[in-house]
Amino acid sequence: MIHGKKTLYWSGIALLLVFFFFIYSTLSFQSYRNGIPLFNSPDETANYFFSKLFAEKGTLTFHEPLLSASSGYLHPRSMTAVGDDVAPVSFLGLPVIYGFLAKVFGVNAIPFFTPAIASISALFFFLLVRNVWSMQAALPAMILFLLHPAYLYNANRAMLHNVLFVDLLIIGCALASQMVRMRKSAGALCMAFLAGIALGGSLWVRFSESIWILGLLPVLGIAFYRKLRIGIVAAFLAGLAVPLILMAQYNALVYGNPLLFGYQTPVIPQAVQQIEQSASIIQSLMHLDGAAAKTQIVALLVSLKSALLPFGINPHLFKKTFLDYAVFFFLPFSILAAGGLFFFFWRGVVQIVRERSASRLFLLASYAAMGAWLIVFYGSWVFHDNLDKEVTIGTSYIRYWLPITIYSLPMVGELIAFLLERCRGHVHRAFLAACIVCLALLSFGQVFTGSTESITAMASSLASYHGKRQFIADTTPQDSVLFSARSDKIFFPTRRVAEQTSDFRELELVKGMYGRAPIYYYGLWSQQDASTVSKKYFEPYGFSLVFVADADSREHLYKVTEKQ
Repeated sequence: MIHGKKTLYWSGIALLLVFFFFIYSTLSFQSYRNGIPLFNSPDETANYFFSKLFAEKGTLTFHEPLLSASSGYLHPRSMTAVGDDVAPVSFLGLPVIYGFLAKVFGVNAIPFFTPAIASISALFFFLLVRNVWSMQAALPAMILFLLHPAYLYNANRAMLHNVLFVDLLIIGCALASQMVRMRKSAGALCMAFLAGIALGGSLWVRFSESIWILGLLPVLGIAFYRKLRIGIVAAFLAGLAVPLILMAQYNALVYGNPLLFGYQTPVIPQAVQQIEQSASIIQSLMHLDGAAAKTQIVALLVSLKSALLPFGINPHLFKKTFLDYAVFFFLPFSILAAGGLFFFFWRGVVQIVRERSASRLFLLASYAAMGAWLIVFYGSWVFHDNLDKEVTIGTSYIRYWLPITIYSLPMVGELIAFLLERCRGHVHRAFLAACIVCLALLSFGQVFTGSTESITAMASSLASYHGKRQFIADTTPQDSVLFSARSDKIFFPTRRVAEQTSDFRELELVKGMYGRAPIYYYGLWSQQDASTVSKKYFEPYGFSLVFVADADSREHLYKVTEKQ
C-alpha cells in the first residue's frame, strides 16, 4: 500500500514536470517556422547562432570578409569584432554547453534545452529543500518554483543565460547537500565532484555572479566543516576547476586572454592588466620599497573596484528599482516571501534556544548577503529593455534577481507546510488549495497576457518576424548588408546585418563597404521621410536612399546608391 502511494506520488511529480516542460517551451515551438529559429532579443539570437556553430564546426567565431572594411562594425548586436572574426559578446558557457548537447540531440533541439533543464531542475530543488530545510517544505517549494512568474517567464526565454545559470547553481547545491548526507560513503566523492562541476558550470554561464558565489563558498565550508572530509573538499574543488579551466581556455582562444570576455566595460582591460602586473607588488615588497608597493596596491584596488562595481553604488536608485521590479511587481508572491522569511527567522530563534544551533539563521544571513549584493550591483544600473520604458515582466532586473526570488521559496514552503499541518477539516485545506490555485492563475495571467512583453505578445511578434525575414529573403540578394535600428535579430543569419544609429554615424563606415556588397536600410520612414533623411544624412557622403518595397504599412526597405 505504501509502495503504491509512493509510485502514485512520483508519477504525479513526473507528469507535473512534463507539463511544465511544454509550458516552458511555448516560445521555442513558436520560434520555428522557416527552418532557422527566430528569437525576440539579440542576446538569444547570438546564443543560438554560436551554440549551433559550436555544435557543427567546433568554433565560437566566424569570419566576416567585410569586417575590416567596416572597422569592425559589421555584425549584429550581442556580437563583437575580434580581429577579422565575429565573436559572442556574452559569456561562452551557454553556447559551449548547448553546443556539446546539440552534438548528441541535434541542433534542432537547442531551443528546448533550457525548458528541459528548467523542468528537471525542479527535482534537484526538491532534493535541496528536503536536505537543507525539511521534507514537508520540499513539495510546496518545488511547486512555487515551477510556477513563479519570474521563473516561468524566463524559462521560456530559451537562449538567455539566466535560467541555465540558476539551474546549474541549484543542481550543484542539491548535489552538495546530498554529498554532506553521504559523507562516509564512497559515493560522496563522486557527488562532490559533480557538485563542483555544476557550480563551476554556473560560473562559466554567468561569471558576473562569481563574486557572491565564490564569496559564500568558504563561508559555507566553515559552517559545515564538521561534516566535511579533506577528500570530499578536494573532489569538489577538482570538479569546480574543470569548467573554470575550460572557461579560461576558451576565453584565451576567442578573446586572446583567459581573463577577458566579450562584454567589457572600459575598466575591465585595465583591471586585467593590473592583475597581470600584480607580481610587481611582491617584487617591491621584497626590495623593501614600501612607497612603490603602496602605489601599486592602490592602483590594483581602484581597478578592481571599478571592475567589480562598474555601475557604482546608488542607494536611491537601487531601493526604488528593487521595490518596483522585485516587490510590487509580484506582490502576492512578495507577501508570501515576507511571511516565509519572518516565519523562518522565528523558527531560527526557537532553534537557537532549544537546540543551540544557528543553522537557520545562517541560511537567512547568507540569503541577506547574496540579496544585498545583487540588489546593489544590478539596482544601481539604469537600463530599459523596451522602447516605451515600461515596467514589464521582460525587464532584465527580474531575471538578474532570480536567485533572490528562488532562495526565498524554501522558506515559503516551510510556512505552507506549517499551515497544512495545522489545517483542521476539509474546509481549511480547500481554502489553502484555492489560494495556491489563485497564485497559479495570477502567475499564468501575468506571464502569458500581462503586458506587451508577455509570452502571447512575443509569440505574436515572432509570427510577424517570420514574415519579415521571408520578405527580405525575397527582395534582397544573399550577399546583402542590411542596416536597421533593432531588427538585426530578425534578419541574421540569413543576411549580414549591422546596427543603424539615430544620427547615421555609421555612414562613414559604409563608404568602405560600398561596391563590395549591396547595402540596404530597413526602417519606419515613409518615402517622404526617407527623402528628407537621404538629403540630410546620406548626400554629404555621396549616397542616396532609393525605395525598394514595403514590408508592411509601417516598415519599408531602401537601397543605398551613389548620389546622382
